[in-house]
Amino acid sequence: MPFSEKGGAALNIPLISSILLLGLLATGAVIIVILMDHHDNGCRDFAVLGLFCAALMLLSYYVELNAPGLDNKLMAVKFGYVGRVFVNPMLLMMVARYYDLNVRKWMQVLLYLIPILTLLLGFTCDTHPLYYSRIELSPAGMLVIEPGIFYRV
Repeated sequence: MPFSEKGGAALNIPLISSILLLGLLATGAVIIVILMDHHDNGCRDFAVLGLFCAALMLLSYYVELNAPGLDNKLMAVKFGYVGRVFVNPMLLMMVARYYDLNVRKWMQVLLYLIPILTLLLGFTCDTHPLYYSRIELSPAGMLVIEPGIFYRV
């Protein structure tokens, strides 16, 4: 990769885009293989949902790299939140199911409440500075994002 004047590696957007597309193809192939498996496994559904969320994130990064303008890039970031916020709750539910853990009702509510709140804050990040304190485009066309107080919480 060529280096910029500041000493860091410059972005090679076509290379990164092709790597993201390869990741999408590999994720889709694994989802198909898991769905075609005839063994009955309770964790299979969670694995497919987790890989689907990963595919949403990869697609979001691809769109963010290749979309023109700040508004289109922000929409790609917001779209990626749909994939990001549900991965951890799904993994926690998969662990609870695998180990037959008894999870209290209020803890189950938090597994759904926290992702929903994160989605609401993520989708309104451009209207108030509480989730992202600063959002702008770099000269290379990438988003420069500084987290706000709710992002850290």
